[in-house]
Amino acid sequence: MIEKTAIMLTNKLNRNNIIEDDARDIYIYGFDLVISAVINFALILVLAFLYGRPLDAVIYMLCTRPLRTNGGGWHANTHGLCMTLHAAAFSLVSWLSFGIWEFMPWFVLFVIHAVSFIVVWVKAPVEHPNNPLEEDAKGRMRLKCIVCMGLIMAVSIIFLVVGQQYVSVLMTLSAASAVGTFLVPNKHEGS
Repeated sequence: MIEKTAIMLTNKLNRNNIIEDDARDIYIYGFDLVISAVINFALILVLAFLYGRPLDAVIYMLCTRPLRTNGGGWHANTHGLCMTLHAAAFSLVSWLSFGIWEFMPWFVLFVIHAVSFIVVWVKAPVEHPNNPLEEDAKGRMRLKCIVCMGLIMAVSIIFLVVGQQYVSVLMTLSAASAVGTFLVPNKHEGS
């Protein structure tokens, strides 16, 4: 459905002489990414409202999106699987945070952050075999991912110190869920 919509939009732009024939693949890819991102974001928002916790969606997206964008990680083979796993990850993080935030010792949060930071330091960015990165792009993405993880850690600790333990736990688990995808190997599309 997403790919068909991306092709339809690209064809319409091409028919109206807005884009050239040789740019079609780029536009299809771009529309595919945008449509997929919008649907994923909407799905998370809908789930958050169904759970009665819209703040969870905002925090989850603010923590996971920049890490995944700059750090890469495992990618699903289909949009449907991607959306299903994304919804499941959000649901798990939201419900786990809601269930354990009162009982989570501060040092456990520090351990989760430390492990997440080490994974980012060692693994980021994780390349997909179908989309290799140039060395200068790798360096920029790695730095962005490290800075992003550092900011998430710092803000999470600030929330913990000012008595907002739920937000701190939610941020910690959200970041850890994104960083966890760095540890799962990507395979070539054909394999």
